[in-house]
Amino acid sequence: MSTPDARPPVLSVQTSPPSAQGRVRARSIESPTFYRDLTPLPSPIVGPPRTPSSHRLGPPPLPQPSSSVPSTRKPYGELTQSLPDPLHRELTRALSVRDPTLELFEAYEHRSLRKLKWKEVRLLGKGSFSRVVLAALIFPSLSSDDDDESEDFSGKELVAVKIVELAGAGGVSRERIESSLKREVDILKDLDHPCLIHLVAFNLDQARALIVLPYCLGGDLFDLATSPDRNKILRPSVVRRLFAEVVSAVLYLHTHNIVHRDLKLENVLLNVPQDTVIDSITKNKSLTTLTDFGLSRHIDPEKPMLTTRCGSEDYAPPELIMGQPYDGRQTDAWALGVLLYALVEGRFPFDGPPATVSPDGSIITPGGSSGNRRSSARSRVKHRIARIEWGWVRLLRESSLNGEEYQSSTSIGTSASTSTATTEDGENWKSAKEVVEKCLQRRETRATVSEIADSDYIKGALKGVDLCR
Repeated sequence: MSTPDARPPVLSVQTSPPSAQGRVRARSIESPTFYRDLTPLPSPIVGPPRTPSSHRLGPPPLPQPSSSVPSTRKPYGELTQSLPDPLHRELTRALSVRDPTLELFEAYEHRSLRKLKWKEVRLLGKGSFSRVVLAALIFPSLSSDDDDESEDFSGKELVAVKIVELAGAGGVSRERIESSLKREVDILKDLDHPCLIHLVAFNLDQARALIVLPYCLGGDLFDLATSPDRNKILRPSVVRRLFAEVVSAVLYLHTHNIVHRDLKLENVLLNVPQDTVIDSITKNKSLTTLTDFGLSRHIDPEKPMLTTRCGSEDYAPPELIMGQPYDGRQTDAWALGVLLYALVEGRFPFDGPPATVSPDGSIITPGGSSGNRRSSARSRVKHRIARIEWGWVRLLRESSLNGEEYQSSTSIGTSASTSTATTEDGENWKSAKEVVEKCLQRRETRATVSEIADSDYIKGALKGVDLCR
């Protein structure tokens, strides 16, 4: 019998790629009324913690005196010397003046318990109970007293500081927010995989909590999937490498009895700028970082069934749509299939068929004009998901998989383009199709993440690659 893991109502909104039907972004929520009254909220929104437990969150242990902590450590953020010029200039401007509107943050480093200080650069996003800011690490001058405000900016590292207000909003209690934080931080502090976000530092006071995480300068896969250059960058070999890294990260989570429950393009960050992705796939450095563990939780592998419906509708499997108990490992596998489909097609699998243009220039809407009211109800995303009604658009013509010229139609960027696929590209697309088709199945026949990771499509992408941060 499953145990409900009830949580507060809608606490987070995340965004998703646009479709031919004009949908702009999909929400990532957690509520007993998951798919009722889906009213869009302002974007961008950064997800706050959302998972309660029965334990209260206490302050971190007091750090040891700084003199006992070695001064050398492995960098965990992006050094300013390697930043793109626009971001480097922005950082320089933010740190060159003493702007009273920019905060200073203090938190305890995860491993050493040293108290470190970061200075705010700019806002990255905001949610109902939290906001995330870009910040730079600052080192107090070695020649100054502890109370001196002089700063040395020669060794800056960038981080993302998540600021969680403990007072809550919308009737959510402080106890629930604190217990949510505890679960999220407990998961973050134990993660050790090159494609997973890791905890840098943490602090807690009476009013708020600070979670310091690495900053990934390449944006996320949503940014890449909606970029005007998506067709140029998202080549078959690039899609294969990016997806393989995400699969390896999710497999690590499942091996440690953790389910993510919010896998989507927005939660996969790029560690390198978009314009360097193609050149980077031949290197050992990980290109992606899976983040946002606000909906994640540990499971008992003997009793894995959960009941709280959460995540984004576009990535939700039929059992979630229909309100059935579910295994988070199976819902993660489904979401991986949706994610890969979106990278390949530039649209979601359960969006309605895209409109086409007839030879006379008129727009042809799939389904015609008769019975529009009946067909509109059937075409809604959740109805298509429940029935697993989907198909290929860009890769519809099998000739493209044999290395022949094919027509590529997407809802992102240009409406149609002609490409010549090499034999290798054709095989990669064919293998990607097979993976998606194994994921987007009823749970009884759906591939597990372990089976996906064991496929030639994934193993070949990471063959000879020793991933590192």
